[in-house]
Amino acid sequence: MNDINVRIGATSLLNLPLLESFPKDGMVKQTKVHIEIDNDYKGYFVFDNQYRKGVEELFESLANKYELKILSGDNEGEKKHLKAYYPKPLNWYSIKNLNKN
Repeated sequence: MNDINVRIGATSLLNLPLLESFPKDGMVKQTKVHIEIDNDYKGYFVFDNQYRKGVEELFESLANKYELKILSGDNEGEKKHLKAYYPKPLNWYSIKNLNKN
């Protein structure tokens, strides 16, 4: 972008030191997106994880017609929450574990 290097993502993607501590129960309830401009760390945005009303009914309806799979981001903090809404065994895939060819 006009010879300005902008990187946005998780600490692991930006090769930053681990800046946050994770709860002992492994339940990450927020998503942090870090910003770096020209190798100068600027900070991060925090997004709270929440689901719309009716997500359980949506999963149930879709699961009756399709084989559902969930692709997660860089942590599995929401896996327990989603499992509670999911009517069948949870097919969970992490982006971290996908082959990057």
